[in-house]
Amino acid sequence: MILNVGVSIVFIVLGVFQCKPLSYFWERFDPTKKGTCILPEFGGAAFLSIAVMATAIDIALGVLPILIVKDLQMARREKISVGCILCLGSM
Repeated sequence: MILNVGVSIVFIVLGVFQCKPLSYFWERFDPTKKGTCILPEFGGAAFLSIAVMATAIDIALGVLPILIVKDLQMARREKISVGCILCLGSM
């Protein structure tokens, strides 16, 4: 969960502070305005890597209940049902 929160904070910071001054993000197509933004290639690569990490974290959190339920003393059918119900929480 801490890793997921960290990735989310990085995503928000990159999204908000990608241009200096902040208003330049909306005004960058106006030739009278001055400012700079990070390179589109860097921004795209950063956002793609953050999306991959967030997806991996979501998959890991979805599989975690299965690993917990597999060692319980229940019938196999009940384990599968409980595991599926717990995995729905990741959606």
